Amino acid sequence: MILLLSQGLTVPIRQLVAGTREIQRGNFQVKSLVRSRDEIGWLARSFNEMAEGLALKEKYRSVLNKVSDKRVAEELMKGEVSLGWRPAISASCSVTSAALPH
Repeated sequence: MILLLSQGLTVPIRQLVAGTREIQRGNFQVKSLVRSRDEIGWLARSFNEMAEGLALKEKYRSVLNKVSDKRVAEELMKGEVSLGWRPAISASCSVTSAALPH
C-alpha cells in the first residue's frame, strides 16, 4: 500500500522535474501527463499552461526579432515601449493556498 502511494507521488514529480529541465534547454513543447485531480494533477496542469505560455512568448520574441530593430524588440519585451495610446502595463501574479482546488 505504501509503495503504491509513494509511486503515485514520486513518478509525477520526477516527470515534472524532467519537464523543467527540458524548459531550461528551451524545449517549450514539453508536456506533463495529468493523472489525477489532486494537488499533483493541479501542478501538472499548471506546468503545461506555463510551458504553453513560454512557447507563445518565444514565438512572439522570434517574430519581433525578424521584423523589427533588435533594440525596439527588447524594449517591447521589457514593457518599456507602448504601442498606440495605451501605456505599457506590468502585471504580476501570486498564488495563495486559497486559490488551490480543495
